[in-house]
Amino acid sequence: MRASKVYEEQVFLRTLILEIPFIGNYIDILFTAKANKYASKRIEFFLKDLQKQIYNIDEKKINYEFLNSEEGFDLIIKTFNYASRARQKEKLKLYARIIKETLSIKKKFENEEPELYLKIVEELSLKELTVAKYLYELLENRKSENLRESHYDDTDLISKHYSEFEKEDLSYILIRLERTGLIKEITGMYIGNPGGQYQITKLFKDFMNFISNLDTE
Repeated sequence: MRASKVYEEQVFLRTLILEIPFIGNYIDILFTAKANKYASKRIEFFLKDLQKQIYNIDEKKINYEFLNSEEGFDLIIKTFNYASRARQKEKLKLYARIIKETLSIKKKFENEEPELYLKIVEELSLKELTVAKYLYELLENRKSENLRESHYDDTDLISKHYSEFEKEDLSYILIRLERTGLIKEITGMYIGNPGGQYQITKLFKDFMNFISNLDTE
């Protein structure tokens, strides 16, 4: 939304866009009327979901100290910017959840953790977030039952659950998740180790605990 406002005020840029053959006028419309329309629609959905999530909270459990702080101001502004760029409702619900949980007086977190969680949601695609959630459940179950799948790497196990994901795509997604800091590939040798197995990081565990019990219906 901020980018579209800047564009509207730059006559020179608009002139250059309009001079592009065939598609210039369409791009101009995208950066003006449609950009504001899309952003407003997304923010409206985000606000309605945030309203629903906070509706039943006891006012005494709201962290007004954080809300009135500079950190709280920055978090709200950043969330609005992220929401204006997210077209998937699932992401908008996650943004609302992060705000709701941040404002809960019972939540304990380091100062910049909520901003980091927002960034994780923005950087990962919906497909990557879906795979991350399933992988988290898989690895937590493996840990709780003290199991180690020696015949499969984790891409095999996920592809069996999500048949629509090709193994090659999953390998790339796992690399993305590792670069984001959510998972770490297990290194070191043991009998029957096929490679390609992962463990969750503290960041991933903290993130999932923070947004636990999310209703995405």
